[in-house]
Amino acid sequence: MTKVKLKKEVADALDYLLASELYRENRSHILKVQARSGPAWQTSTPAKGLNGVDIMTIAEALVNGYEADMTPEERLAAWYKEHKRDASKVMYSRGMSDGILHTVDTLGLTIKGINDHDD
Repeated sequence: MTKVKLKKEVADALDYLLASELYRENRSHILKVQARSGPAWQTSTPAKGLNGVDIMTIAEALVNGYEADMTPEERLAAWYKEHKRDASKVMYSRGMSDGILHTVDTLGLTIKGINDHDD
């Protein structure tokens, strides 16, 4: 079975709920709460990421497993980090990471893990 790709906030919400024994032992309870009309989850918790998500998507994720789908920025940052640290292809990897950094800077973007200067 193929894992369901979910937006990061939806995957984080499920992770948050499944960390509690109540929902981990009784996953169907997540679906019961989701079936309520209106926002089912408190907006003060990470579970709020499930508000507005189709119940069948959640059911499929609970049965088949799920993974967070990275944003384009996260995918680029992961690729940058991979090439920045790849010592086996020093020249190629350095050129790739320098090219990514130059492009991001030229476009005036700040992407965590690339040019946010917090790494």
